[in-house]
Amino acid sequence: MSFPLFRGLFRPLSRSTILIKLNTEDQHELRYSPGDHLGIFPCNREELVQALLERVEDPPPANDTVQVETMDKDSSRRLGAGRKATWVSDTRIPPCTLRQALTNYLDITTPPTPQLLQLFSVLCEDLEERLRLETLSQDARQYEEWKWFRCPTLVEVLEEFPSISVPSSLLLTQLPLLQPRYYSISSCQEAYPNQIHLTVAVVSYHTQENKGPLHYGVCSTWLDQLTPGAPVPCFVRG
Repeated sequence: MSFPLFRGLFRPLSRSTILIKLNTEDQHELRYSPGDHLGIFPCNREELVQALLERVEDPPPANDTVQVETMDKDSSRRLGAGRKATWVSDTRIPPCTLRQALTNYLDITTPPTPQLLQLFSVLCEDLEERLRLETLSQDARQYEEWKWFRCPTLVEVLEEFPSISVPSSLLLTQLPLLQPRYYSISSCQEAYPNQIHLTVAVVSYHTQENKGPLHYGVCSTWLDQLTPGAPVPCFVRG
């Protein structure tokens, strides 16, 4: 489902909490109760996406659709001399541009896993950076300290290790999927039959004991920046 943002968007004077009203008048079979949750599929911030695109070493043309394919495991086991591998479409994300993939489908804000840091170490051209990445990927204690102190987005990791060479194929195949965010529905369907209300705290915070860069909540910031009438991809979860 995709609900349009209601035109009466209300913002308290504190600007730290917003009341979102979603128009559901076309969803005649929709049923929910107060306390049920609405799962929302947000988009990543445009500034982060652009900064990441600028680090990709082999970006496809901006308007070109890319389709990820993987080797069929069953066919690869049956391969004999002179036979070619069978490639199948990867259904993790639909065919789209690289910008769309980084905006709508891939998680670029969660700190990379040790496995992804290990892949980055292989692509690192600077020896000291490579050794540091290898340590983080293999030493659980150091990794946890680094992750919780810095809480880095992918762009911040690439700023910390600038010699990493980033192919687009790595981003498309190794980044986790952008997950929905859940909010409690704060309205009653009997009182507001054509609306769903959400009370959303707009999240922003500094990392590194308030001395690091400013981070933004992915979904709350996206909702805060939407204009009235914009579609909101979402679903109800009881």
